[in-house]
Amino acid sequence: MKTTFSYLERVWKRKPLGSLVKRDLVDVADFLRDFVSERHQRPLSYKAIQRQLGEVRSFLRWAIGKDYLKDDGFELVRSRKPTMEEKNAQDRRRSFTHAELKRFFQSDAFAATEQDDGWWLAVLCAMTGARGGELMEAPSELVMIGDIPCIDLRSGRRA
Repeated sequence: MKTTFSYLERVWKRKPLGSLVKRDLVDVADFLRDFVSERHQRPLSYKAIQRQLGEVRSFLRWAIGKDYLKDDGFELVRSRKPTMEEKNAQDRRRSFTHAELKRFFQSDAFAATEQDDGWWLAVLCAMTGARGGELMEAPSELVMIGDIPCIDLRSGRRA
Protein backbone atom coordinates (compact mmCIF):
# COMPACT_ATOMS: atom_id res chain seq x y z
CA MET A 1 0.00 0.00 0.00
CA LYS A 2 3.01 2.27 0.44
CA THR A 3 3.37 2.50 -3.34
CA THR A 4 -0.34 3.14 -3.75
CA PHE A 5 -0.27 6.01 -1.28
CA SER A 6 2.74 7.53 -3.04
CA TYR A 7 0.68 7.51 -6.27
CA LEU A 8 -2.25 9.13 -4.47
CA GLU A 9 0.03 11.85 -3.15
CA ARG A 10 1.25 12.59 -6.68
CA VAL A 11 -2.30 12.90 -8.04
CA TRP A 12 -4.25 14.39 -5.15
CA LYS A 13 -1.39 16.45 -3.68
CA ARG A 14 -2.68 17.53 -0.25
CA LYS A 15 -6.39 17.53 -1.06
CA PRO A 16 -8.49 16.97 2.10
CA LEU A 17 -9.95 13.46 2.28
CA GLY A 18 -13.49 14.77 2.88
CA SER A 19 -13.47 16.70 -0.40
CA LEU A 20 -12.72 13.75 -2.70
CA VAL A 21 -15.25 12.96 -5.43
CA LYS A 22 -15.56 10.28 -8.09
CA ARG A 23 -13.64 12.42 -10.62
CA ASP A 24 -10.60 12.33 -8.28
CA LEU A 25 -10.53 8.53 -8.46
CA VAL A 26 -10.86 8.72 -12.25
CA ASP A 27 -7.77 10.98 -12.20
CA VAL A 28 -5.92 8.26 -10.26
CA ALA A 29 -6.99 5.62 -12.80
CA ASP A 30 -5.75 7.84 -15.66
CA PHE A 31 -2.48 8.49 -13.83
CA LEU A 32 -1.89 4.76 -13.35
CA ARG A 33 -2.68 4.05 -17.00
CA ASP A 34 -0.14 6.66 -18.20
CA PHE A 35 2.48 6.04 -15.49
CA VAL A 36 5.82 4.59 -16.62
CA SER A 37 7.59 2.62 -13.92
CA GLU A 38 11.02 4.06 -13.17
CA ARG A 39 12.21 0.65 -12.07
CA HIS A 40 11.09 -1.33 -15.13
CA GLN A 41 10.96 1.50 -17.71
CA ARG A 42 7.53 0.46 -18.98
CA PRO A 43 3.88 1.24 -18.22
CA LEU A 44 2.05 -0.66 -15.50
CA SER A 45 0.16 -3.74 -16.67
CA TYR A 46 -3.63 -3.70 -16.73
CA LYS A 47 -3.59 -6.23 -13.87
CA ALA A 48 -1.29 -4.00 -11.77
CA ILE A 49 -3.54 -1.00 -12.40
CA GLN A 50 -6.59 -3.01 -11.30
CA ARG A 51 -4.75 -4.06 -8.12
CA GLN A 52 -3.74 -0.48 -7.32
CA LEU A 53 -7.27 0.81 -7.91
CA GLY A 54 -8.61 -1.98 -5.69
CA GLU A 55 -6.34 -0.82 -2.87
CA VAL A 56 -7.53 2.79 -3.32
CA ARG A 57 -11.19 1.70 -3.35
CA SER A 58 -10.58 -0.34 -0.20
CA PHE A 59 -9.09 2.73 1.50
CA LEU A 60 -12.04 4.86 0.36
CA ARG A 61 -14.54 2.26 1.67
CA TRP A 62 -12.80 2.48 5.04
CA ALA A 63 -12.97 6.30 4.95
CA ILE A 64 -16.68 6.19 4.04
CA GLY A 65 -17.36 3.70 6.85
CA LYS A 66 -15.68 6.06 9.35
CA ASP A 67 -17.67 9.05 7.99
CA TYR A 68 -14.51 10.83 6.81
CA LEU A 69 -15.91 10.87 3.28
CA LYS A 70 -19.27 10.72 1.51
CA ASP A 71 -19.82 7.90 -1.00
CA ASP A 72 -19.72 9.37 -4.50
CA GLY A 73 -19.86 6.09 -6.46
CA PHE A 74 -16.16 5.27 -6.09
CA GLU A 75 -16.87 1.55 -6.61
CA LEU A 76 -18.01 2.28 -10.17
CA VAL A 77 -14.62 3.63 -11.29
CA ARG A 78 -12.66 1.20 -13.45
CA SER A 79 -9.52 1.58 -15.46
CA ARG A 80 -10.15 1.43 -19.14
CA LYS A 81 -8.60 -1.42 -21.05
CA PRO A 82 -5.86 -0.54 -23.54
CA THR A 83 -7.05 0.28 -27.05
CA MET A 84 -5.98 -1.89 -30.00
CA GLU A 85 -3.63 0.93 -31.04
CA GLU A 86 -1.98 0.89 -27.59
CA LYS A 87 -1.73 -2.91 -27.65
CA ASN A 88 -0.13 -2.85 -31.09
CA ALA A 89 2.38 -0.21 -29.98
CA GLN A 90 3.75 -2.49 -27.25
CA ASP A 91 6.99 -4.35 -27.80
CA ARG A 92 6.52 -7.68 -29.50
CA ARG A 93 8.46 -10.83 -28.73
CA ARG A 94 10.92 -11.84 -31.37
CA SER A 95 12.54 -15.10 -32.36
CA PHE A 96 16.22 -15.63 -31.67
CA THR A 97 18.63 -14.78 -34.46
CA HIS A 98 20.66 -17.54 -36.09
CA ALA A 99 23.81 -16.22 -34.37
CA GLU A 100 22.08 -16.33 -30.95
CA LEU A 101 20.83 -19.87 -31.56
CA LYS A 102 24.23 -21.03 -32.70
CA ARG A 103 25.92 -19.58 -29.61
CA PHE A 104 23.21 -21.08 -27.37
CA PHE A 105 23.23 -24.59 -28.84
CA GLN A 106 27.01 -24.79 -29.07
CA SER A 107 27.55 -23.85 -25.43
CA ASP A 108 29.04 -26.48 -23.10
CA ALA A 109 26.06 -26.26 -20.73
CA PHE A 110 23.61 -27.07 -23.51
CA ALA A 111 25.71 -29.87 -25.02
CA ALA A 112 25.82 -31.63 -21.64
CA THR A 113 22.00 -31.67 -21.40
CA GLU A 114 20.10 -34.93 -21.95
CA GLN A 115 18.02 -34.64 -25.13
CA ASP A 116 14.63 -35.70 -23.77
CA ASP A 117 11.14 -34.27 -24.51
CA GLY A 118 11.84 -31.15 -22.44
CA TRP A 119 15.03 -30.53 -24.39
CA TRP A 120 13.20 -30.66 -27.71
CA LEU A 121 10.48 -28.37 -26.38
CA ALA A 122 13.19 -25.84 -25.45
CA VAL A 123 14.63 -26.17 -28.98
CA LEU A 124 11.21 -25.47 -30.52
CA CYS A 125 10.67 -22.50 -28.20
CA ALA A 126 14.06 -21.09 -29.11
CA MET A 127 13.57 -21.56 -32.84
CA THR A 128 10.01 -20.22 -33.03
CA GLY A 129 9.96 -17.60 -30.29
CA ALA A 130 6.83 -19.27 -28.89
CA ARG A 131 6.16 -20.13 -25.27
CA GLY A 132 6.06 -23.77 -24.22
CA GLY A 133 2.33 -23.68 -23.52
CA GLU A 134 1.64 -22.18 -26.93
CA LEU A 135 3.50 -25.01 -28.62
CA MET A 136 1.83 -27.66 -26.50
CA GLU A 137 -1.63 -26.33 -27.46
CA ALA A 138 -0.87 -25.58 -31.12
CA PRO A 139 -2.55 -27.66 -33.80
CA SER A 140 0.22 -29.77 -35.32
CA GLU A 141 0.94 -32.73 -37.52
CA LEU A 142 3.92 -35.08 -37.65
CA VAL A 143 5.29 -35.17 -41.20
CA MET A 144 8.33 -36.77 -42.80
CA ILE A 145 10.74 -34.67 -44.83
CA GLY A 146 12.92 -37.27 -46.43
CA ASP A 147 13.79 -39.57 -43.53
CA ILE A 148 13.56 -36.78 -40.91
CA PRO A 149 10.41 -36.58 -38.74
CA CYS A 150 9.20 -32.98 -38.47
CA ILE A 151 6.38 -31.16 -36.71
CA ASP A 152 4.19 -29.04 -38.99
CA LEU A 153 2.59 -26.31 -36.86
CA ARG A 154 0.78 -24.71 -39.80
CA SER A 155 -2.14 -27.11 -39.85
CA GLY A 156 -3.42 -30.31 -38.38
CA ARG A 157 -5.02 -31.27 -35.12
CA ARG A 158 -3.81 -31.02 -31.55
CA ALA A 159 -1.02 -33.46 -30.81
